[in-house]
Amino acid sequence: MQKRKLLLKRGPKTFHLSLDWKDKAIILSWVAETEVRNLVWTRLCTIKWRWPPVRCVTAFTDVD
Repeated sequence: MQKRKLLLKRGPKTFHLSLDWKDKAIILSWVAETEVRNLVWTRLCTIKWRWPPVRCVTAFTDVD
């Protein structure tokens, strides 16, 4: 069986900036629609004052 990467066309990205006072973190997020109706592309980057200082997660997730 041949492995294939899932490539989806994405629309324009929207950016959001959030502050989490409880965890003392800055949260940067990008979201874009894909060509699949209930699927969006998401990237979250969290900057904290503890180890690890920067953490980024990129994923495709469903929307209801």
